[in-house]
Amino acid sequence: MNRYAFDHRMSHSLQILQKSAFRGQDFGDFASYPMKVIVIQGDVDEECVSTCAQMVVKPLVICEAAYQSAVEQAGCLCLNLEGLSAPSLNEAIGQLVNTEPINLEEPGDSNPFLLPYQSVRSHPERHHFASQQEPYPRSTFQAEEPNDKLLNQLVRAIPSGNKTPHRVEDRVSLLISTTQEIFKCKLLDSMLMAAESGNAMIPGELQEDLNELLNTGDRAARQRLMAGIEPYLPSADRSLILCVPCQNKTIPQAYFGKQFPTRVIDILYAAKDRNYIVHSDPRRWHGEAETAAALALTQFLAMESEFFTKMTTLWGLAEKRPVIRVPQISSGFYGKLREIRRVFDGGNIVALNRRVEAFGVELASALPEEFIDLLRDTPRELRIISDMPLEWMMIDGVPLMYRCQVSRFPMTPGNFLLTHYLQTQNVLILDKNAGNRVLILNCLAKTDKLHIYPQKLHEVLQETGITHEYAVVSNLEEYKAQLREKKPFILLHCGHGSYDSAEDLGYLHFGAEKAKVWDLTDTAIPPIVMLGACDTAALAETHNTPSNAFLGLGARAVLATFLAVQADRTIELYVRVLANLDEAISGELGLENWAQVVSKTIILNRYLDFLHAFTQDQIRRRRKEIDSRVFFEYPLRWKRDGFKDFADGYKRCPQLLEDSIRHFDAECADDFHRFVATNKVLMHTMFYTHLGSPETIHIVGEEERRDSEGDSVDYWETRERELSAS
Repeated sequence: MNRYAFDHRMSHSLQILQKSAFRGQDFGDFASYPMKVIVIQGDVDEECVSTCAQMVVKPLVICEAAYQSAVEQAGCLCLNLEGLSAPSLNEAIGQLVNTEPINLEEPGDSNPFLLPYQSVRSHPERHHFASQQEPYPRSTFQAEEPNDKLLNQLVRAIPSGNKTPHRVEDRVSLLISTTQEIFKCKLLDSMLMAAESGNAMIPGELQEDLNELLNTGDRAARQRLMAGIEPYLPSADRSLILCVPCQNKTIPQAYFGKQFPTRVIDILYAAKDRNYIVHSDPRRWHGEAETAAALALTQFLAMESEFFTKMTTLWGLAEKRPVIRVPQISSGFYGKLREIRRVFDGGNIVALNRRVEAFGVELASALPEEFIDLLRDTPRELRIISDMPLEWMMIDGVPLMYRCQVSRFPMTPGNFLLTHYLQTQNVLILDKNAGNRVLILNCLAKTDKLHIYPQKLHEVLQETGITHEYAVVSNLEEYKAQLREKKPFILLHCGHGSYDSAEDLGYLHFGAEKAKVWDLTDTAIPPIVMLGACDTAALAETHNTPSNAFLGLGARAVLATFLAVQADRTIELYVRVLANLDEAISGELGLENWAQVVSKTIILNRYLDFLHAFTQDQIRRRRKEIDSRVFFEYPLRWKRDGFKDFADGYKRCPQLLEDSIRHFDAECADDFHRFVATNKVLMHTMFYTHLGSPETIHIVGEEERRDSEGDSVDYWETRERELSAS
């Protein structure tokens, strides 16, 4: 049974109990597991059936035929114990974990979308991971559990030794070491598969050990390879999951504020030290009642910590990525975010930039330096699990969102993690057919001065040949009807958004009507949602936002906004996102998934923050306007300059833009140089956040590359000929 659970990549979340008689009181902690299999070799009492019926996620029950009908009426999957077979068990576990059944026959290599577990099961000789041995915990440290379990899958030969967990004095160092070991395991596995297929040049000093490992499976050869590949780690896939807990006081205060004094509840908000320990002074508590309350809240924290351990283990194992879970940071960061929002509302751009930059620096200083060093090496992909806008974290003067591909999933409410995980276990294919299912919904009243912007978006996409549909809606029912009828793959929502702090609730506006997205039932929810509205992922607020609501209703990726955004800049960004997607599907851009499309667009679009601010300054000072061809020249230079990485491109952006302007007008370039030296530019691209699991939406391009058309393409082709000639 465990083998079939493992094949479904869910053995770490399945709890299997086997008893001669199963009573309701036997459930205990079992009911808290997300996936449950109950095998009953005996009688099934009414209490047991009643308990099963009350579970939100029903178990798979295997029992005698006499009890099968009662169990099924309770809403549970049920198998007959006597007629149990491998195919029926496999299919039932597949239904339980919401995945396709495993192909018990040889699947072959013809299926281009063969799932990882099928490939490993069918061709174990091609993979040097997926150990079937018992897990070997290195410590009792919970934040280490995801990496421990992932290493047990990646390493075929687990070093022998005493299985008794040992204490670790420096937990940060332990997490760093296991993360680096996972990177090396993945690099070694890619080398082994490349060597078997003959598709890669293997460094000479590794060839002998590599051949020995392939031919004999010798553990010593593997250990020598693990040491030898260290210099090649910078070129490896260093993608990881970063989990940064930070308690928003609003939520616990609502539950515990009337029962416990602040001096006790502060246990929930405090930052932990580098060994993940909260230090509190019992002398602050008055009497036995407060002491008991403090102990109860400590237990609450322990339960929450264990839940996030299980959830990050799910993500880490499914994506084969190490998990860095940092010690909880202080809830005081929410106060800093509220101050940023206050300054933003006041319109002081200089003060706003200063606050945002200071916030990013302080956020980085709250994490142990070893973790910052790891992020400094720039992972290719970074999945963030946090309620904090980690995208703004400054490392060597560069925000994280401009260093690498970033997506984020909120930690609250916690059950979102499980729900979203179940919704995104398998990849979605974004090909030409899906890419043509784009729907723009203009939710602005016709009397609204911004109503014209979604219309302009529609016209621009028409001119560029991007297939889409456009509709104007004036209320929620019309909105839902459009989604039901069109069933888009990508939704561009254009309208107003707001967040009511008194109600702790975010709204989207449909003409004169406003509505909670949580109530958006009886309609079709698209996999990709792009919210062109203000405060859809409101900064410093709780989880009751339109972006979280779309995720909860089944969207896989939501591009949302932290603050109020400019309509023209939002339309400009979304046009470029769709244009880049179109080029990725046509084969012109080597982008593998939706996350890469959005991240690359936002990273490149940073130059527009400078360009638009400079244009306004030139108009105000009655100076020359820039040549419109600069919008084409800058992307060309970005592509040709060959930056070391995105962080390098971020730092060189102003100079590259100045050179692009100077190509047409030296006087205007001098003005730009002065402008950058004397002004703070509002980074409008930092107001967007990409939530959900956009990495799981894979782009499949057309077999035949098609030629692009348009003014920008004509310009780039002409300039390429000029540069080649010179």
